[in-house]
Amino acid sequence: MEDINPNNVLVSNVDSPKPTVKLADLEAVITSEGFDDFQLQGVEIHAPEIWKGVSPTPPCQVWSVGVTLMHFFSNKIIFGNWDQDSHAQEFPLDMNKSAWAIGKIMKLVGPLEQDEDPK
Repeated sequence: MEDINPNNVLVSNVDSPKPTVKLADLEAVITSEGFDDFQLQGVEIHAPEIWKGVSPTPPCQVWSVGVTLMHFFSNKIIFGNWDQDSHAQEFPLDMNKSAWAIGKIMKLVGPLEQDEDPK
């Protein structure tokens, strides 16, 4: 699934009073009918529902937009495993990259309880 992420946001006229923001490469954004066959969002923008095993839905795209905006305004990646190596003393180096990203979300929003029927 091509989803909304920092690589799909194009900005022009940045120095003007009215910059232009466009979304690109949205050929596979989730429609109201959903997806049966998909690739998951990038680790940096995974919605909590995706980590819980739920198929992507439009609210997952809203999460992607929010995380993308946070990346832009804070000028750093909030989630994902980009900083995993800096904590090598605290965690084993072979720690699963996904687990690292999940842990960062849980630190922010709390435990991700498993749905009875995630699909």
